[in-house]
Amino acid sequence: MARIMKYEFIKNRFRYLVMIAIMIIVEVAFLISNAVSYRISSGMSVILILAGLGTLLIVIFEGIAMYNRDLREKSGYMLFMTPLPSWQILLGKITVILIVGSALFIGYCFLGFADIHLIASAMKRDDPTSSLVPAIAKLLDSLYSGDTVITLIKLLICIICLVTYLVCLAYLASTISASVLRGKKGEKLISVLLFLALFILVVFISSKISNISDAVSLGMGTNGLELKLFENFNEAGASIIFELGCSAAAFAASAYLLEKKVDI
Repeated sequence: MARIMKYEFIKNRFRYLVMIAIMIIVEVAFLISNAVSYRISSGMSVILILAGLGTLLIVIFEGIAMYNRDLREKSGYMLFMTPLPSWQILLGKITVILIVGSALFIGYCFLGFADIHLIASAMKRDDPTSSLVPAIAKLLDSLYSGDTVITLIKLLICIICLVTYLVCLAYLASTISASVLRGKKGEKLISVLLFLALFILVVFISSKISNISDAVSLGMGTNGLELKLFENFNEAGASIIFELGCSAAAFAASAYLLEKKVDI
């Protein structure tokens, strides 16, 4: 499996470098704007957040797109002809997506902590009487509490579960499409429609089990900004277990079809 992961990293290294470059460029723009005015840098912080979400989505979609290309183009022939079981090939691909996505998330968290400090310093410098100064001070105090660390760990676990769930469903849809249509016209469209159908079905069933949105809240508390995630496992635990079970079933079905039904 290590060889598969190495192959995925090498094949995507340019895209990953571009993502890192974008992160650096946006951060440098933030630092320059913060030196001019905290009002400008506050707007840049929104761009940083959007860039973080965008890069995570790119990692997911590129991982799915590469699997589709490997199924349909000659570039994937050598990959699937390696003396490894199909489940190891799939697991290697998914693991790379999770590693890169987690690294980007952690990187943006560190940048976020540093940038909030910089905005607070600029705000004290430019407008020390602003009513936002004490609010920012409270926010900084809350960031270094044990609750924040636990919340970020929960958030990272949620992101890993969500990405795994989406990628496994997408892999299953692509594999079914490739095994049934075998390169015929409309194969890509069928795989997209099948993914949407599977996704909607799983989300619908999951919502009937328990509502995950009830377990997430964001607001200002006595200690500043508070993000609460799954404080009570019963709020969404059944839905999470169901979705992870669907991920495992989709992964197993994809590995079986790739081994027995797909002509590479």
